[in-house]
Amino acid sequence: MKSNFARLALIALTTFAVTALNAQPAGPPPTGGPLPTGGPPPSFEMVRITEINRAPSGDYQLDPQHGRVIWSVSHHGFSKLAAMLPQNEGALHLDAKNIANSKLDVTLHMDQVLTGISAEHFDKLLKSDKILDTDEYPTAQFKSTRVEQVAPNKLKVAGDLTFRGVTKPLVIDATFNQAGEIPGAGYVVGFDGTATLKRSDYGADFLLPSVSDEVQLTIEAEFKQLGKVAAPAR
Repeated sequence: MKSNFARLALIALTTFAVTALNAQPAGPPPTGGPLPTGGPPPSFEMVRITEINRAPSGDYQLDPQHGRVIWSVSHHGFSKLAAMLPQNEGALHLDAKNIANSKLDVTLHMDQVLTGISAEHFDKLLKSDKILDTDEYPTAQFKSTRVEQVAPNKLKVAGDLTFRGVTKPLVIDATFNQAGEIPGAGYVVGFDGTATLKRSDYGADFLLPSVSDEVQLTIEAEFKQLGKVAAPAR
C-alpha cells in the first residue's frame, strides 16, 4: 500500500513540474538570469539574388573565413583520406552580363594544411618533399584563363594551377549559390566547386599507385565586394 502511494505521489509531482515548465511565458530571461539555450539563431532580412546574371558585377575579394579547399585521395583502397586548406586569399572579377570576361586568381597556403590526424609524423610527412614540399613551395596558385557559363548557375572555370613549381591546366566545375548583403559583413557572392587533378603531374608520386594518383578537390568560397561599405548588423 505504502509503495503504491509513493509511486502515485511521484507521478503527481512529475506531472506538476512538467505542467509548470510548459506554462512559463516565452521571451528573454529576466536580467541577470541564465542565457537561453537551444532554439533557432537570430535571423536577419536579406535580399538574395539566386541567378548569377543578376548579381552585381565588379571586383571581389575572397573572405578568408569562408574560403577553403578540401582535397581527398584513396587511402590504399580502404577509405578516403582528406585534408583541408583553410587559409587562402584571392580576387574575383565578376562580369555578370558577360561571364566570359570574369577572372579568378587564388593563392592557396599549402603550409597551413589541416589533416585532423593526431599522429605528429603524418603532418611532417605530408609537408615534406615527398608530398607537398611546403618548405620549398609554401603556396600554390590558380589563375583562370577562361570562364564559361554552361547552365543558368553553372560555370566551367579553366585555368593554370601552379603547385610544387609545376604549372598544369585545371578545370573547376563551379556552382553559383547566391549573392546578397550580409549585415556587418558586406555584399557577398557565394560559390562551390569541384575539380580533379593527378598529383604525379606535379612530381608528387609518393606511394603510387597504392595511394591514388587522382586527387579530388572540393571548394567552398565567399567573395566580398570591394568598395562597398557594409551595412551595420541589426
